[in-house]
Amino acid sequence: MATNEEASTSSEVQQALRNSTKYLPRIEAHRKAGYVITSTDLKLPGKRQGKVRDTYTSEDGKSLVIISTDRQSGFDRQLAVIPFKGSVLNLTSQWWMDRIKEKGIVNHHLLSVPHPNVTIGKLCK
Repeated sequence: MATNEEASTSSEVQQALRNSTKYLPRIEAHRKAGYVITSTDLKLPGKRQGKVRDTYTSEDGKSLVIISTDRQSGFDRQLAVIPFKGSVLNLTSQWWMDRIKEKGIVNHHLLSVPHPNVTIGKLCK
């Protein structure tokens, strides 16, 4: 017999599954239409391409432009492209950085998030 805690967790999981399936048609439509960010080509210096992020140095050399793409990687290679993955990754990072700032835990690099896939951060040495 399930405990109250197990039943509550099961209910929350079931609700999350119901909510997530609402987004599946939109995600599939974006995938089929090619609305994904697989690479970038900004006219900025110092491009570095990682497994899922492309990074540029700003023109003034004081900050980084970090673009979270929709590339999915594993085992040191690109496996797939998932619509909205970069946005979710970037906005999750922003959420945590905001919590760190609110609590005064430590200074961090985040300056702004001008687009769901883009972070502007301090260039550190």
